[in-house]
Amino acid sequence: MEQADAGHIGRRAVVRGGGAAAAAALDVLFGGLKPAQAQQSGVAVPEVDRLAVRVLVDSYQIAVAPSFKRDNVEVERFGWALGDAPPDKAIISEFGLSLHAASVRGDQTRNVLIDFGFTSNALNNNLELLGVDPSTLGAMVLSHGHYDHFGGLAGFLRAAEGQLKPGTPFVVGGEACFCARQWTAPPLPGNFGAVDRGALQAAKLTLVSAEQPLLIADHAFTTGQVPLTTFEKVLSPSKMTVGVNGRFGCYPDKLPKDIRSAMKLRPSIT
Repeated sequence: MEQADAGHIGRRAVVRGGGAAAAAALDVLFGGLKPAQAQQSGVAVPEVDRLAVRVLVDSYQIAVAPSFKRDNVEVERFGWALGDAPPDKAIISEFGLSLHAASVRGDQTRNVLIDFGFTSNALNNNLELLGVDPSTLGAMVLSHGHYDHFGGLAGFLRAAEGQLKPGTPFVVGGEACFCARQWTAPPLPGNFGAVDRGALQAAKLTLVSAEQPLLIADHAFTTGQVPLTTFEKVLSPSKMTVGVNGRFGCYPDKLPKDIRSAMKLRPSIT
């Protein structure tokens, strides 16, 4: 999730502690509504019988690599879109990431969509080929607010109109996901996007801010925001600046202190 100040609980501490310290922090972020803080409660890290993760969008695929199994982990390649006739549709690989997680516990199945790739053209094409039904989604998660992770979101929501369950949780790590970003490196500077809160509202999703670890669809949990003080912090300056965009709802007073400070000084946030 988005990086945060050092006061937030580390994700590895949650895992080591068996999840007893996990707490749900829910903010209703739709325009005009007063943020609602959910009751804090400890939850155990959920256990499932089976987990299947489909890579919906990635920068490349190994089309001719064989499928294989190691112990209880099975990797199945999609392979070539070839048959007796010229190929019609094929998996699209591009800059960006999107994952679909399907977990099974007893007779319960949960489906979660994690990130949305760079373009809706690739995401919607691959969702169809891989047989992912939007109506089965129990939650959607955005890891952070960069175009290569949410670029396909708006087009996906349009294509899935009428299929998504009203109130489906859309989980973000905080207001920083809605900040406008600018790319400042070669080959040329440009807009790197901001999530449109209005598109989420039009799709009748429930926007959830998970700054602390949070149970998702009964079978999974988020890490919460990753502190900048961990070894996962940026080790060298990147080429992204974060700014304020009122239309999309980037509110400096709701951002962690370190991010607010960075925005004033205009260094990079990743």
